Amino acid sequence: MHPQVHQSKPGLCPICGMDLVKQAGHPTPAGSEATSGADLTLTAQQVTLGNIHTQVIGTSPSELSAPTVLTGTITADALQTESVSSRVAGRIEHLYVRQTGQLINRGAPLFSVYSEQLQSLQQEYLLALAQSREQGGAYRQFAEATSQKLRLLGLTSGQLRQLAARGRPNPVVTYYSPTTGTVQTLDVVQGQYVTEGSPLVTLTNLATVWVEAQLYPQDVDKLPIGKNVTVQVAGGPAPIKAKSSF
Repeated sequence: MHPQVHQSKPGLCPICGMDLVKQAGHPTPAGSEATSGADLTLTAQQVTLGNIHTQVIGTSPSELSAPTVLTGTITADALQTESVSSRVAGRIEHLYVRQTGQLINRGAPLFSVYSEQLQSLQQEYLLALAQSREQGGAYRQFAEATSQKLRLLGLTSGQLRQLAARGRPNPVVTYYSPTTGTVQTLDVVQGQYVTEGSPLVTLTNLATVWVEAQLYPQDVDKLPIGKNVTVQVAGGPAPIKAKSSF
């Protein structure tokens, strides 16, 4: 309130009795203490965004190195993920998988489909098989070619043997899981009509997962391929040792 009042140390204004405020650009005299009620606290992310660098005077470089903490997310390993799609057009008669998160073993049934295309090919295969038994020759090759078509449409060797033993087409064909994994996505419901190539189920083996961390460009050199890292999951047990791979 009275800027004409100057003093070499903290004190009270002789006119109004208010605390004197330190003038910018003037050092605090030796033996006196400067107080401030506007302390600023920054998080590690704010320090990085502000490109602020600090150094403790008198400390050796080895004591200055601190671990870099990154924020990341756990994701599925894309190399262990497999999508199961419909090989033919038809109607899903029975769906053995009803929810995501369900663990499916390799060879377990996934769904059964009714398809006129499969019925026609099964009938062709049985006719060619019967004629090859009677006459052989070209009919045997035709039967083999038809069985190969059925294999490409997802039928197993066991299903072909059962078809030959049964002697008549099976109106509903069951498809089995090609791998062991957890259901990540389920894009079909029981009774739904599907087209050829329609995605039905996505399976992922979660025995190995990825941790994708957010890294600033200037810190890329600090995390070379093969570097040992420690992963701490929120609410999880002890930290997990790992290596950067990509």
